Amino acid sequence: MAVVKILRHGQITLPKEVRKILGVEEGDLLELGMEDTKIFLKPKVLVDKESVLSEGGKIKIKEALEAIDKKEIKEFDDVEDLINELTH
Repeated sequence: MAVVKILRHGQITLPKEVRKILGVEEGDLLELGMEDTKIFLKPKVLVDKESVLSEGGKIKIKEALEAIDKKEIKEFDDVEDLINELTH
């Protein structure tokens, strides 16, 4: 178990072996969370939501939102009904 010292402004240095295990390096982002009295760090990546969808995906989202506005959507009571609709 590594021991770290809290420096000015609450900064700590993650030991090299911890950075290696997490696969992080200088400039990377980490999510910090707490569970009871334990702290965890989870590597994170920021992604611009516009860059996630392809142009085709953006068109499908736009069409779906328009269909919702026009009430041109189907509702299903459960997943089995949806699957039946999609496979028949």
